[in-house]
Amino acid sequence: MNLLNLALFSGSSIFCNNPSLTSGYCGFDKPFSLKSKAGKSNPKIFRFSVASRLIGLGLINLSILFNIGLNYTISIFGGIKVIKSFKKIELSSDELKLYQHLPLEVVTPPFKAGKMLLLNVVEKYKPVLKKILKGAFFVFVFFLAAVITYMALSLSKVFVKSEVPMNSKEVTNSISFDPNASYNILFLGYGGPGHDGGSLSDVLIVANVNPKEKHLNLISVPRDTWVELPIRSDLKEYHKINSAYAIGSDDLKYGLKEPQFRGKAGGGAMAKYAVSQVIGMPISYFVAVDFNGFKRAVDELEGVDVTVPVTFDDYYYPIKGAENLNCGKSGDEISSLTATMSGFLLEKEFGCRYEHLHFDKGIAHIDGETALKFVRSRHSDQHGGDFARSERQGAVLTGIKEKLLKLDAVSKWPEFFDRFVGMLSTDVDKNITKTIIESAGEIKQYSVSTIYLSTENIFQESKSSDGQYILVPKEGIGNWTEVHKFINQQISSN
Repeated sequence: MNLLNLALFSGSSIFCNNPSLTSGYCGFDKPFSLKSKAGKSNPKIFRFSVASRLIGLGLINLSILFNIGLNYTISIFGGIKVIKSFKKIELSSDELKLYQHLPLEVVTPPFKAGKMLLLNVVEKYKPVLKKILKGAFFVFVFFLAAVITYMALSLSKVFVKSEVPMNSKEVTNSISFDPNASYNILFLGYGGPGHDGGSLSDVLIVANVNPKEKHLNLISVPRDTWVELPIRSDLKEYHKINSAYAIGSDDLKYGLKEPQFRGKAGGGAMAKYAVSQVIGMPISYFVAVDFNGFKRAVDELEGVDVTVPVTFDDYYYPIKGAENLNCGKSGDEISSLTATMSGFLLEKEFGCRYEHLHFDKGIAHIDGETALKFVRSRHSDQHGGDFARSERQGAVLTGIKEKLLKLDAVSKWPEFFDRFVGMLSTDVDKNITKTIIESAGEIKQYSVSTIYLSTENIFQESKSSDGQYILVPKEGIGNWTEVHKFINQQISSN
C-alpha cells in the first residue's frame, strides 16, 4: 500500500467514523439523521453529516481508484456517469488491516461502495454539485491567471551579473557609449541604513566628461527638483528628484515598474532617467554611495584637501541618534511647541539634538567624518542652503580627484577599483573603467568647471499639491527647454 493510499484512508477514517454523527460510517445505504446523539433535531448536525460523509467517501473512492483501476468519466454539466470496468482484486493481509475500520459493504467488493457513492451522490445532489463544480472551475481559472501573471512579472525582472567579488554592489549596464565623445556619469550620495529616508539622494552631481577638450563639468542638481517618474509601466507621477533612487530600489512598494527600473540596477536606472530629464542629455553610468561608504572611501585615501569658500558656522547639524530627545522639555511643553511651530523654527527649540560645526576659509585637510559634515551642512547663516551645499560637494569631489592623481591611481586603477568598488553601487565594471581611463588621456590636463542649478538662474520655489517644498523650472512644471539651454550654454562657455 503506497503512502498516498495511507493518507486517503486515514482521512476517510476521520470523516466517516465520526463519533458526533448518529449514522456512523459513510454508507449511503443508511439514512441521514437530523438528530444529534441526544435525540434532538439539529440542522447543523445534518449539514455536517452530509459534508463529512461526502469527504470521507471521496477519500475512500480515490483509494479504490488507485487499487482496482476504476475507469469513469465525469461530465460536469450533464451529470456524472459511471462507465465501465471493475477489476477483480485480492486484498493482502496488510491492506485488510488498513481497511478494517470500514464497514464490510465498503470493502468487499470495493467497487460496490464506489458505485453506490457516485450514483447516490449524483441523483441526490446533482444541482448542488453543478454549482460547486462551476464555482471550483472559476476559482481554478482565477488562480491559474494569477500564477501566470506572477511568473510573467518575475521572469521580466532585470538580471545583472557582477564582474567583481560577490560582496560588491556593482551591477552591469547595457548602455554603450563613445568614449571619445562627451558622456555623463551620475554621482549619487544617500543616507543608507540607520538614517531617515535612507535611500533618498542627498547629493546628485553629473560629471560631464569631454575627452576631446580635456574638460570636466560638474552639474549639481538640487534634490528638491520636481520631476515625473514612471512608478508603474502605465503610470507616471511627480516626485522630488531625490526620491528617484529610492523608488527604483524599492521593488516591494513599486513592483509594477518597467523591467529596467527593477532589480539591482533599478535605483540607478530610475535616477539616471530622472536627471536626464533635467539636464537634457543621456546619462551613461551611475555611481551611488551611502554616508558610511563615503566616509570609508575618504578615510581609505587618508583624507582629502578641500577649498573652504568662506568661513562659516552651523549650529544645527543633526546628531545621529538624538533625533527624538526631548532636551529637558515636558510633554505639555512639546505639545505647545508643535501646535504653534513647524519646520526649522521648531527644530531650533531642541538644541540638544544638534552640534556646532565651524570651518575656516581656505585649504582644509579633512577625514571621512568631517567631509560628510562639510557636504551636508545646511543651516549656516554664512554659507547655508542648497546652493552652498552644492558648492561644497563640488569642492570635495575635486579634492578626491586631486588625491587620486597624487596617489597615481590612474596607472594603478585595477588596485584602486578593487579597493573601492565594494563601498559603492554602480553599473561601471572593470572593462568600462579601463575604456574610460584609456580614452581619457592625461587626466592631469583636465580642467574642471561647476554648473549650479538654483533659484538664482533657472528654478523657482513652489509647493506641491500635498504641501512639499519643491523647485520647478521658471517656465513651469515639466518645461525643461530653458533649463537645457542654460546648461548647454554653460558647457559651451567653459
